Amino acid sequence: MKLRRAVTTAVACAVATPVLLLSAAPAFADAGTSAAVSRIAAAPSIAELEKAVAEAKKAYDAAVAAEAAHQKVLDAKLDDPTHPLAVAAAEARAEAEKAAAAKTAADKAVVDAQAAADAVADDPNATEEQRLAAFKALADAKKAAEAAAAAKTAADAKATAAQTALGDYRVGLVRELSVLQKAVKDTRTALQAAEKALEDAKKAGNGGGTGGSTPTPSPSTPGTGGTGGSATPTAPGTSVPPASGSTPQGGATSAAPAAAGSSNGDADGSLAKTGASSAVPQLALAGAAAVALGVGAVFVVRRRRAAGRTAA
Repeated sequence: MKLRRAVTTAVACAVATPVLLLSAAPAFADAGTSAAVSRIAAAPSIAELEKAVAEAKKAYDAAVAAEAAHQKVLDAKLDDPTHPLAVAAAEARAEAEKAAAAKTAADKAVVDAQAAADAVADDPNATEEQRLAAFKALADAKKAAEAAAAAKTAADAKATAAQTALGDYRVGLVRELSVLQKAVKDTRTALQAAEKALEDAKKAGNGGGTGGSTPTPSPSTPGTGGTGGSATPTAPGTSVPPASGSTPQGGATSAAPAAAGSSNGDADGSLAKTGASSAVPQLALAGAAAVALGVGAVFVVRRRRAAGRTAA
């Protein structure tokens, strides 16, 4: 009884294993086919690519127009002496130059006052009033020189600030032009990429055949010339199976060698790339061998039981 159960279990496993493996192959093929279809469906159509080209061309034209308009502004205002910042900078420079001249005069007055004071101090005939007047003139000259120096410092600072403001304004104009020039370059690159994508899609024939590629006729299409069947034109590197009914009964069909890169099989003799493993035939043979062994075991057991009954 135990031997019968073991043999029955082995036979069932041997039969079920190759059946399950063979039934899994279409599932793998369907999964690969679904992925390929998803990739094809994700590709943009010709209409979408043409719309993208139109939008890129519009953006490029707008960028070019903005650059041209700003270039006119730059040419008109970059060196415009009547601009408020340019006027303020010119006035500040004039004030700084005037303050510098005043300081120079004040410094010279100090030098002259110092010489006069020294002369009075060395003159034995000079009166006390003359000495006091010389020292007072020297003190006043020094005070005026200090005020002129402070005025010059303030005027220089004002001129520097005005010139910085004018320079920042001009740098801003140039920098804005650089930004617009970069926008023109970027939009031109985007337009070229969109045009290239559209050209490639048209060459490949995406979007319902509007790109210009000729579809390959079906193998079942009747021929246009000759009475013994037609040779269907195919694309280079592909093989087309023979039409239905072309194989003579009782005879072997001669198969032409597959071209390089054909999708019907590899040159190394493996199965077609449908998603199933090339080891499925070996597994099926192993299952068949297991079935044969199980049948043999059952036959031997029955022979022994029959022999035992005969002996009894």
